[in-house]
Amino acid sequence: MTLSLSAIASFPWVVETIRLRLIYTNKDWYMKRIQVFLGLLLCVSLAFGGCTKTGPVGPDGAQGAQGPAGPKGEVGPQGDSGEEGSAVIIASDWLSVSFGKQNDEWVGTIDDDAITQNLVDRAEIDIFLKTDGNVYTLNYFKVDDFYVTQDVAIGKITIHSSFDASPCRFRYVIVPAGAPADARMSAPDLKDYHAFCQYYGIAK
Repeated sequence: MTLSLSAIASFPWVVETIRLRLIYTNKDWYMKRIQVFLGLLLCVSLAFGGCTKTGPVGPDGAQGAQGPAGPKGEVGPQGDSGEEGSAVIIASDWLSVSFGKQNDEWVGTIDDDAITQNLVDRAEIDIFLKTDGNVYTLNYFKVDDFYVTQDVAIGKITIHSSFDASPCRFRYVIVPAGAPADARMSAPDLKDYHAFCQYYGIAK
């Protein structure tokens, strides 16, 4: 038996069933399309996200050419005047020195911590001997077979003599570079003790 469309439509429940079937059929179609669209959107997002990933740092580029020199700065203010030089002459008193026999000569020592390496290297260090009212500069002191000489080291002066010089008196004078002197006089002869003291203003 064949039913016409009008016959089918005369049954309300049949019509409702067909309507719901069409709705759910279209719903599944739209859902599939939405799923496909979301899938494509996710793939595109991942693709663009992968493109923005930071790659490894490239090698440094070649150094650029040096730029031109900047303008010269202004001259700074003049500084305060420095203090007057403080190079101080060190002059000992007349000292008694005990001598002892060592090999073929007599040796005595004078200890003074003021004798630094800087003074040994740069200062003028003179040692004087007084005997019988006369004063001699040691490295110039030689009478016949008699002599008295000296070695200067850090903190110590060693005196060498061909005789026991214990009865004599000794004095040393340390003149640092730049020490004040009498500009009216020429440099003294070290053999002239009195001229030496006058030139540097040292008490005799």
